[in-house]
Amino acid sequence: MKAVLNSIELFPAEMLDEIIANYVDDLQCKDIWLIAIIDEQAIGLAYCGPETLTVGTYNLYAIGVESELKGKEIGKR
Repeated sequence: MKAVLNSIELFPAEMLDEIIANYVDDLQCKDIWLIAIIDEQAIGLAYCGPETLTVGTYNLYAIGVESELKGKEIGKR
């Protein structure tokens, strides 16, 4: 996933560990991570989190596909 972030330059890949820690450590976490994988390699990602003080509303914080694979409708799938 860090390689994807480095490719798309959405936010520094070094921030991933901190951002994903709650999702990995807390079974009650409501965050959503979607990972596109080809040949056991992450090539795209999307990250959503619940909007505070709402029910069922999420914010899309990050979305992207490796820059060399853009235009191949991976994000669409």
